[in-house]
Amino acid sequence: MSSWVVLPIDLATGRLTEPVMLGPADLGGELPPACTDADDGWLLETEIDTATAIELEGADNYLDSVEFRLRLEPGSACVDGVAARAGRAFEPAETRSNRPPSPGPAASAAPKPMSLVARVQGSGDRWQLWCEKP
Repeated sequence: MSSWVVLPIDLATGRLTEPVMLGPADLGGELPPACTDADDGWLLETEIDTATAIELEGADNYLDSVEFRLRLEPGSACVDGVAARAGRAFEPAETRSNRPPSPGPAASAAPKPMSLVARVQGSGDRWQLWCEKP
């Protein structure tokens, strides 16, 4: 089984310090939860072998080549962001936005939406989307 390992660098001396084991690279077959403001750790951008189902609302197309920005610490992982490749005719019904949708009054306990950047094949256009658990 492969694992993620970090070799930290002492910025004062430039020497490598002791390796830090971050956990299994397959994440135990589970997609980690979305990061919160309290989460800390090393950032890693990667594809993972865990099946990822993304249902698009307001767009009639598809996303593939899904990559995740993970925040990893020993014994914990969370998803900090998502990127994907969109089909050539991708165009969401809503306008582009760099802000997540405003939560309603009953949504205070719900996790905040996570950023998903979709790059359209061919044109290279980028769309900012927001992910929420169903």
